[in-house]
Amino acid sequence: MSGRFILSIPAVLCLIAGGRAATLPDPTRPADYLARIEAPANQDKAAVNFELTGIRIDAEDRTAIVNGHLIRVGDTVEGAKLLEIDPASVTLQYEHRRLTLRLFERVSKTAVPESPDHANTTN
Repeated sequence: MSGRFILSIPAVLCLIAGGRAATLPDPTRPADYLARIEAPANQDKAAVNFELTGIRIDAEDRTAIVNGHLIRVGDTVEGAKLLEIDPASVTLQYEHRRLTLRLFERVSKTAVPESPDHANTTN
């Protein structure tokens, strides 16, 4: 009887974990997958809420996933028309403004000054 009890514990744990698996983040997504909207400074950013989660480009077609919708150039999503698809960004026309959504945040590299302890080392 104790053998059956031990076998049923992993089954119960799998059922419990399975219910929570849907809330886990996708481990294959980039660390900063939320798109940044480049809009004029005077624009109410709360009014615009677009999320770019994917771009696919091949020889014959370009598609993007914006707010969960697979769209092509010329398509609209939530009132915004897709104007352009680039390898890491898309351009939308929304309320007479152009918005650029990026897959990745721009990273600027800066040189780290060499520490004085390592500057004059010789072998």
